[in-house]
Amino acid sequence: MEDERRLEKEYSTALMRKHMARQEAEMNLLRMKK
Repeated sequence: MEDERRLEKEYSTALMRKHMARQEAEMNLLRMKK
């Protein structure tokens, strides 16, 4: 049970990091277009 919760937490953290990276990449693209 404990392991499952820890895995879930790590997974959500990884998802957030991926989401942040994507947003950053999109911002960079927008900046380049200008």
